[in-house]
Amino acid sequence: MTVQTGLVELLTLHSPSTPDAKELIEALGDFAKSRATRELIRSNVQRRIQCALRVPLLKDGHAVRSTELGRVLRKVIRSAVEASSPGDHVLVDFIVTADSRLEIKAGPATQMGGVDGAAIDRIFSP
Repeated sequence: MTVQTGLVELLTLHSPSTPDAKELIEALGDFAKSRATRELIRSNVQRRIQCALRVPLLKDGHAVRSTELGRVLRKVIRSAVEASSPGDHVLVDFIVTADSRLEIKAGPATQMGGVDGAAIDRIFSP
């Protein structure tokens, strides 16, 4: 399984040119409420693949379009899950790049870096 990547443009909050911009955490809330996301989660459960998000705690709020975030996030997760086997663990990382983009990476927990076997067990324990 390989690491999947997608990009989302970071926006300025309260700007007339981006009236649909939301803080990243609010946009993730919209993502979680989406019917398409719930279907993706059900599919992951049926395939016995667990996913976890690692979202940075950001000093300055970063704004995104929640529809764009949801579309990219579901695509990246779906690609990583389709390349997985039952029982695999998928981690999703959010990385703010220097060019004002949010890079979303999803892949096997063992390849996503910074996580050892014991930490993986703690992240995914019921």
